[in-house]
This record gives sequence, C-alpha cells and structure tokens, in this order.
Amino acid sequence: MRCNGKRTNYKFVAKGHWFPDGLRLLCEISGPGAEKTSLLLHMSGTGQVTIEAVLPGEKTAGALPFERWNDPLVGTDFSYETW
Repeated sequence: MRCNGKRTNYKFVAKGHWFPDGLRLLCEISGPGAEKTSLLLHMSGTGQVTIEAVLPGEKTAGALPFERWNDPLVGTDFSYETW
C-alpha cells in the first residue's frame, strides 16, 4: 500500500482446511507496528458464511456482523469482502 509515496508492507498468513461441516480459513493480517487482525472464516456446504474476528486491541474473538464486512482491515483499503 502506498500513502504519500511511501510503501507500507503488511503481512498476510492464511491456512485453510475442509472439515465435514465446511471450509474454515484462518487468516492473520499484521500492519506496521503491533497492529494485527485474526479472522476465522467459515463457509458451510450450503454456502452460509460467518466471520469471527480478533481485532487490534481485543483479546477474544467475536462474531463479525454482516453489516461490518465492508469495514477496512488494519487501516488499509481492503475489507472482509474484497478477498
């Protein structure tokens, strides 16, 4: 990501596995400094999707409501729906 001509690097790590109840994808996105977001995306065999997130500054995961899926990730232009 470029802001004012400077390059900012973000670390993205994803691990996925298909379980009997559907696909689970665990993602960690780290920004500059200590900012980190952890996500667990679950897509059932019927196509239902849920997201649980541990956002920067939080200690526990919580369900991310659908209306927040357009929120930016770790201060970037990316959102939960753009990947």
